[in-house]
Amino acid sequence: MNRFRMNVVVDGLAAWAEDDVVSLVSDSVELLRVTVCERCLITTTDQTTGERPKSDLLPTLNKFRRRQENRFASGLMFGAYMAVEKEGVLRVGDRLAVEYAADDTE
Repeated sequence: MNRFRMNVVVDGLAAWAEDDVVSLVSDSVELLRVTVCERCLITTTDQTTGERPKSDLLPTLNKFRRRQENRFASGLMFGAYMAVEKEGVLRVGDRLAVEYAADDTE
């Protein structure tokens, strides 16, 4: 997980659900999805040693997670960029209400 440089990891969502998330909301924080997150070679780099051992990650994502719109890096999607709409404290274990593009589901 340390190779993905994320700030928030949400447990309990279905695979690729981040594509349809509109917002994540707790009692004190609201995050709005801005766009998909494209992945680069950092995900294949060992964060301790700086080495890049052979990895199947990017070739695997290339098989089913490539998008061309708004392409500025690899075009390989995993995760989402979120903007802070309501600033507050978010702690490990906090519950987030998830709003999806098609409907409201928690």
